[in-house]
Formats: sequence, structure tokens, C-alpha cells
Amino acid sequence: MMSNRDPLYGRTTASGVDPFEASPRPGNTDDTGDTKDKAKDAANTAKDKGQQAMDDVNQKGQQAKQKAGEGTGKAHDKADQGMDKASSGLDQAADKLREKGGQQGGSMGSTATMAADKLESASGYLREKDTDQIVDDLEALIRRKPTESLLVAAGVGFVLSRIFR
Repeated sequence: MMSNRDPLYGRTTASGVDPFEASPRPGNTDDTGDTKDKAKDAANTAKDKGQQAMDDVNQKGQQAKQKAGEGTGKAHDKADQGMDKASSGLDQAADKLREKGGQQGGSMGSTATMAADKLESASGYLREKDTDQIVDDLEALIRRKPTESLLVAAGVGFVLSRIFR
């Protein structure tokens, strides 16, 4: 049987490679420059794609913010229109109440006049304020008088449940 070893040195195999010879260090090969360039190219490509993804996300976020702002603007416009209608309705109710109270006379007439004045005051408040100001005023009132606000909310809920029953 034939051996793979060189009879003189006993180290070289049939392929001609000495298995005990020191392997070349990574920095000493000719492909090292190519490998580094490829790694830099890959890193730059990944960085560019990451930046592009971030730009896309930012753009989508801006678009969503813009659409939300448009929706909020439409909601405010509708709320303002509703407040205008409510203001007109309160004015009409105050006029009718004053008319009916004038026909009654006495304490009933004066009570109706006071109620009509309050309705006109509420109507003026709705005309003067926009939606944000009314919400701010309502929040301030609830913070100042939480118990009374809770009782009013419960009363309104009770009345509405009776109406829609």
C-alpha cells in the first residue's frame, strides 16, 4: 500500500499541501481589500435602505397627522354649526317663553321672564364662544365643582333615559 507521506519529510500529502504549515493570516491575503470593500458597500447599502425606510415612515406620519387635522377641523366646523343652531333654538324658546309669561302675568310671568333671560344668556354664550373655549370652560367648571357636576350629569342622564324610553 502506498502512503501519502513524503518519505523524506513525512509531512506533505498527495495534494502537495503541508498540513502543518502555518495558514495565512487574514490581513495578508490579496482578497482582504475586496472583502473590506464589499463589507463597506453592504454597510452603506443597509444604511441607505434604513434611511429610506425612516424617511418613508416620517412621510406617512406627516400624512396621517395632516388627515387627522383635517378631520378635526371638520368636526369643529360641525360642532360650531350645531352650536349656532342651538343658539337660534334657545332664542326662539326665550321669545315664546316671554310671550307666554306675558299672557300669564303675576309670579308666573316674572318666572317665565327670568327663565327667558337665562335662555338668552345661554344663547349669547354659545354665539360668542367656539368649541375649544366651551370645552375649556366646562373642564374648569367640573374641576371647581366636581360633586355638583356629577349630580347634574346624573340628572341629565335620568331625564334622557325617561325621554328615550
